[in-house]
Formats: sequence, structure tokens, C-alpha cells
Amino acid sequence: MLCTVHSSQVVVEVCNASTEEVIVKAEAVVAMEVVVPETAFEGKASPSFNMNEVDIGYREPARASERRPGQNGRGSDEEQGRGARRRL
Repeated sequence: MLCTVHSSQVVVEVCNASTEEVIVKAEAVVAMEVVVPETAFEGKASPSFNMNEVDIGYREPARASERRPGQNGRGSDEEQGRGARRRL
């Protein structure tokens, strides 16, 4: 395949089209066309951010001293299939 960019569109030319299955081996060279807008090279200021202020969705597990009553780290009684009963 030959990939070129014309008028901001990627044109893919297939030199040997066939209906046979194509097997890509580990030794195969794979290329990818990337289109970068010209504005990426104009040097305009982009909004900056502090990585410490970004919420990436990770929360450290609560320490035993910080857990609320009923939070033993093993799930609730219902989650463990014991209903509302507790063993004494």
C-alpha cells in the first residue's frame, strides 16, 4: 500500500488487491500515516495544566484507620452472601 496526503485527506493506493486472506507476521514492517495540522507548528500558546491538579481517576485505597464502620475491605455481608446475619 502507498499512502499519500492530498487536500488534507489520506489517499491509500493498494497495488495488489486480492480476495485472499493476508497474514501479517512479526517481521512485517507496519507504517501509519499521520496528518498533523499546520497550526501545530505555529507556536501558539496552548493551555497549560498542572499534573497534580488533573483527576486521572485513581484513588489510593483507604487505610484501616480511615475506613468507616462496616468497611473491612472484604465487602459487605450481602456481597459475601451472608445476608444480615453475622457469626459470633
